[in-house]
Amino acid sequence: MRHTLLLLLSISLLACGGGDDTPQGPRDAGTPTGEGIVSGVRGVVKDGGTHAEGQGSLEFEVSHTDRLINQKVKVFVLDAAGAEVAKGEGNQAFPLPAGTYSANMVYTETESAGPYEGSLSGLIVHANGATEYAVDVKAPVGLLRMKFSDGKDNVSDKVNITVYKNSDDPELVLGPIYDGPAGSSVTLPAEVYQVKSVFTPDKGLPITEWYKNIKVDGGMARTEREIVLELDVTGLRVDAFNYGRDVNSRTRVYLYAPGADVDFAVARFQGKAGEAIPADPGEYDVRVVYTPSPAALDFFGDRVVSGIRVHRGLGTRLQVDVEKPLGMVRLSVKEGEEDVSDKVELRVMRAGADVDAASPVVDEIGVSQHPVPVGTYDIYLTAAAGEGEPKQRKFMGVELLNGYVWEQTFDVGTENWDAAEVRKPAGELRPVDWKPPGDDDDSGDDDDSGDDDDSGDDDDSAKGAKGAKGAKPAAPKAP
Repeated sequence: MRHTLLLLLSISLLACGGGDDTPQGPRDAGTPTGEGIVSGVRGVVKDGGTHAEGQGSLEFEVSHTDRLINQKVKVFVLDAAGAEVAKGEGNQAFPLPAGTYSANMVYTETESAGPYEGSLSGLIVHANGATEYAVDVKAPVGLLRMKFSDGKDNVSDKVNITVYKNSDDPELVLGPIYDGPAGSSVTLPAEVYQVKSVFTPDKGLPITEWYKNIKVDGGMARTEREIVLELDVTGLRVDAFNYGRDVNSRTRVYLYAPGADVDFAVARFQGKAGEAIPADPGEYDVRVVYTPSPAALDFFGDRVVSGIRVHRGLGTRLQVDVEKPLGMVRLSVKEGEEDVSDKVELRVMRAGADVDAASPVVDEIGVSQHPVPVGTYDIYLTAAAGEGEPKQRKFMGVELLNGYVWEQTFDVGTENWDAAEVRKPAGELRPVDWKPPGDDDDSGDDDDSGDDDDSGDDDDSAKGAKGAKGAKPAAPKAP
């Protein structure tokens, strides 16, 4: 009888889960920690499905701010010795032997926004258990949305935007971060940007504008800009560009009578590019003068556009590209860890020119950045290395066309200075497209022909311009 009772007790214990497979203590997910873009992690252990003897599983649910990003995250699981034992994406179950693990994560939101890295440690896998970790990340990416209107209606569907970093020269070397329609949110790395917009109306010519210093914050912060396009101008507005780059802030506009000698005549009207100039209705020759700041790597630009009509009531808006193509020489010279660029002589000669007799295009001591007219050059560098004789290197036949950059970093202590190849734009640089507006909408309006002094018989002299509005200082003489 006693033996029978002991046998029944043993069976009862087994039926209640006793024996070697009974978990010893609570099965928790531990207290994992995160680094990099990981801002928080918490876990839970659930009963696992079918696993091999002594195995469980590990799974991650990855969120950025308020949205899941599992498919944008690559996960690499490491064992206690640091060896990679599994890899995949977020929300993927990794069957693993019971033990403690760590993981590396790589998050790529878009081709330009990422990759961003984070790591997890203290991950626990239980035999016959499924450990699930909810991982919060905060990456340096945000959203930019630009909406455009004409003052009455939303015209975003007629606007294309191109986004560049604020620090980049958008038209010379680097391609855009984004190029596509306006109106929708664009995910971008946290950065300060400049945006080119091109509005294509149902009738008329496209209108290009630039917007600078647009800051996008990280953590999926939303940056929105509402732009009202200035379409109904009075008088004349000229938007000035240099191969597509906005140069309005350094450009003046002068209006002359048709056929006037713009080097000597006094302008009838003048003003800044990018702003409406209250010119009287009539026909003008328009001079656009771009003067770069002393720190700008650019050339003086001067262009005259003839036969521009300003209509009464609804004015005229033009885009004028001064089209000053340039190449660039950039150089940094070191001796070990010391920057010795200020001790280096740079001489840039037209290809084939006598370095001792011909006039150089650039001849300076102290090397940084130098714009040069397009062409092919022989480049000479002379630098002292230690106590020895100065070293001279020459690079012959360097072709610098529009947007090309010869950018080099040398160590004067090395025996050979091998020049890197010339950097070229992603595509051919083109000016902003524009055409003088036609007279189709003028319909012979007498108001546009009523300026008696527009006949040209006074040659727009100072005497004839005396009573004209805005006819103050003359435009600077062309170089």
